[in-house]
Amino acid sequence: SAGTMITLTELGSSFDLADDDDDGLVSFDEAMEAMESAFSGTSFRGAEMVRDTLLLGQGGGPSGSGGPPSSGPYGKDAAPRNVTLSELALLSARGLRHDPTGPNSALGTVQRS
Repeated sequence: SAGTMITLTELGSSFDLADDDDDGLVSFDEAMEAMESAFSGTSFRGAEMVRDTLLLGQGGGPSGSGGPPSSGPYGKDAAPRNVTLSELALLSARGLRHDPTGPNSALGTVQRS
């Protein structure tokens, strides 16, 4: 997607690709990969945006240590096991372009989740 933001539909497409069993849930790691894919070509870094929003560190050691991740590829000791598309939409809201009104508006996204 050109520009700096993506639509909820674009995020949903990446989420659907990661949701192999079509149950509406993906693992946290799959969600981070979907975020990176959805936000590629924009000024946002998808996985980093979610980690920042959830206040997850990037490494295992003290801040800025550059140590290895504390768990999994995203350093996610406190991360949720699975996430839904609605949760990803809320976590990435600053990178989403919302319709002015209706179900794809910012208010509609919050109400649906």
